[in-house]
Amino acid sequence: MDPVDRVREEFDRAEVAARLGRPGDETELWDVERRALEGRLAPGSLVLDVGCGEGREAIALLRRDCRVVAGDLSQGMIDRARPAVGGGARLVRFDARRLPFRPGAFDAVVLTNMLLQYVWPRAARVEVAREARRVLAPNGLAFFHLSIWPLAEDLLGCRAPIPVRRGLRLLFGVTILAVNLLTD
Repeated sequence: MDPVDRVREEFDRAEVAARLGRPGDETELWDVERRALEGRLAPGSLVLDVGCGEGREAIALLRRDCRVVAGDLSQGMIDRARPAVGGGARLVRFDARRLPFRPGAFDAVVLTNMLLQYVWPRAARVEVAREARRVLAPNGLAFFHLSIWPLAEDLLGCRAPIPVRRGLRLLFGVTILAVNLLTD
């Protein structure tokens, strides 16, 4: 089975949605995301949220007066995002390797917590990055947040306290960086 089909099927399953909680439980950017985006997105910017999941980033971007198109491979995740974002964002189901938008359509493209853990092999990650670049306007902002923590939480089956998460995030980040440097 294609890895993309496997990911879509996993996130379409009802028990995955139930484990994730209520749509919109987390509706703010993480500190690292907020700091990275601060001052870089003008009100009215058209932003593509790739791999939107339940809509956390879409909601936060709407609160910052951005126009948002949010998409995911999983129809189940889009259905869960819909009540959280209301009518504020356009929700689209797509494969990030082949974005259904014209070149240069977006002022910013945001990909958070999906590229390392849900897109493989490396060639597929390259396709996603190329597509993000293709739909990005000249001088636009491409924001990739490659957090390994959501994968670790999936593996652990629980949420750790903030200090533990920060320490493990640093450890996982350094490990992933070292693996990528050695294998690429």
